[in-house]
Amino acid sequence: GELRERNLEDLMPDRLRASHKGLRADFLSRPSSRDMGDGRELLGRRRDGREFPVEVGLRPVYRADGLRVLASVVDVTEHRRIISELTRSNEELDRFAYIASHDLKSPLRAIDQLATWLADDLGESLTEESSRHLELMRSRVGRMERLLSDLLDYSRIGREASKPEWIDLEALIRNCFAMYNAEERVQLNLEGRMPGLKSVRTSLEMIFRNLLGNSIKHHDRPAGEITVRVSKSGPMVLFEFADDGPGVPEQYAERAFEMFSTLRPRDEIEGSGMGLAIVKKTIGALGGTISMQANKPRGLLVRFTILDTATVAKAAASDATASAL
Repeated sequence: GELRERNLEDLMPDRLRASHKGLRADFLSRPSSRDMGDGRELLGRRRDGREFPVEVGLRPVYRADGLRVLASVVDVTEHRRIISELTRSNEELDRFAYIASHDLKSPLRAIDQLATWLADDLGESLTEESSRHLELMRSRVGRMERLLSDLLDYSRIGREASKPEWIDLEALIRNCFAMYNAEERVQLNLEGRMPGLKSVRTSLEMIFRNLLGNSIKHHDRPAGEITVRVSKSGPMVLFEFADDGPGVPEQYAERAFEMFSTLRPRDEIEGSGMGLAIVKKTIGALGGTISMQANKPRGLLVRFTILDTATVAKAAASDATASAL
């Protein structure tokens, strides 16, 4: 009620009122639904003169008695505070990840070097048990180094912008498979035609390397098979990785994606327990989801989706053209 018959500019800081009259006149000459400001920071004025950040949406409304404008004004003070707090928190996480990845690795490397020197200096005088203990120490130092590297990778997912590009899926899958199948004891089968996909290459490569590497590393037979199927539905691309290995018990299917989760003792098989957690977070950052279930008659079936950015861009361009028409 207090605003009736008042100038609209009364809601603005004094120094901005003169320029706003021209902007208001320009909008009325070419009315359309839009956000006010074109990326500039907008400020509102309270009754007591205090200023605060706002977002303003404008929409023309045509009535029998002429043009009216519906303006929605949102106080974004709390939103800005949350963004600022999140930025500060992310910076602290970056600093922690850097320390974990670099500063903590230095003493680990020193311990590994000392263990090597001990083995060399003592030579044949080392008992079999002492030699085994030194190897166990070096193995666990290596595991800690991998864990620190994986923690750094996990902290960066979704916060480092990478440009999507067209990807030859068949070539990328075969290259990742070859990295882990040096002994050639597992066979790769690619079923069907690999569709085109525009996405972040480094992220997809990391996903493929983890899933294919896990299947090969955990396979419990002298020979095995991994079958990869890819299909496309709208903007989503569905991947299926099926192997004939030992599989994962149904009750552990969700737990397998948790950080530091391993289904076998770490002294039996090396790993940080971060691989699938990194995969799940990366797929989420690419707009998809992931799940696993038993493969019939034996093994594990992993399904995940990825958003094809080319399809999304094409749909957006089509909507824009239709809107313009």
